Amino acid sequence: MEFCSVCGKKSLMPEEYGNSCLCKICSMKILSPTWKNKEYSTNEEIEKQKEIVMKNAAENGFPTKVINDLADFFTSKKVEGLVKNFDGHSGQKMAVCDSYCIINTTGKFDYKEIEKAYLKLMIPEERGQKPSVDMLDGLKTTQKAVDIIGDVVGDILPVKGSLKRQIVKTGKSFALKAISEQLSGGTKAMRGVQWGERLVDYGEYQIVKFVEPVGKEAYGFIRLQKSEYEEDSEEDILFFFSSDEDIKNEAKVLYEFIRKRVKVIKEESEISNRAPSSQMGSVQSASQQHGEAPEAAVETVSLSVADEILKFKQLLDMGAITQEEYDAKKKQLLDL
Repeated sequence: MEFCSVCGKKSLMPEEYGNSCLCKICSMKILSPTWKNKEYSTNEEIEKQKEIVMKNAAENGFPTKVINDLADFFTSKKVEGLVKNFDGHSGQKMAVCDSYCIINTTGKFDYKEIEKAYLKLMIPEERGQKPSVDMLDGLKTTQKAVDIIGDVVGDILPVKGSLKRQIVKTGKSFALKAISEQLSGGTKAMRGVQWGERLVDYGEYQIVKFVEPVGKEAYGFIRLQKSEYEEDSEEDILFFFSSDEDIKNEAKVLYEFIRKRVKVIKEESEISNRAPSSQMGSVQSASQQHGEAPEAAVETVSLSVADEILKFKQLLDMGAITQEEYDAKKKQLLDL
């Protein structure tokens, strides 16, 4: 049995915040049931809730130590650089941050159901059609499926007979697996999905795609790919979201944010690795006059130019300057 850190009374089921314990009565004074298990969308939401709780705790005479432990509780919930916490209502959640995201695939993710939906999304002829009770009913008439089954089972079954009879003889599960493998490049249709939390660094990816659900389709997805592995799904990152209109719209906004951040990070990396030739020449001349090592001087100017461009990019992201002003300054700095 614990003692409440505020009133000192015994509590059978106290709420713990760091090294502080609160009994039910004291926890109600700061309305803990309304926020202790809440999922927050942004760090700003967490900070606002923290301020409310701190105010209530102070007004109710909570000791400083307890107030500090409550403050630490909210601080621990913050994610560095967090832009938005997003629930795709597919069993996957995404914490979208400035330079990375964290995708959490939970036990609620129905792999078989979403795999079928994903396979359908990958066949253009099937887009927007009503989902079939039998997945193969929606695939066996598409040319791509016909070609795949023909290649896979052609050596096993006689050429005579329709594709439908071949599928029946071979087995529906085998046929579906064959189509999945051919379309996704692997033994599983969605190797871009991993259980649990997965940190995705934008700097490691160059391609971001968005597939929006249409018609009766239940899911859409955001995909991040490495340019050298664009045709190999093993290196893909997949995040699925439901076709609910609000969820779909929010997913599109976050996709645009991630796509722009991937592009910006790539540009910044290119700038930091490049030194303008015209400035290199002038720096070498100046450094030689002062007896400096040319290589050191070139490196200094290259970094300073990159730093200046990054500063103006930050101003652009903050809305302090326009895109035209940023482009003009960037062109000036690079001496283009």
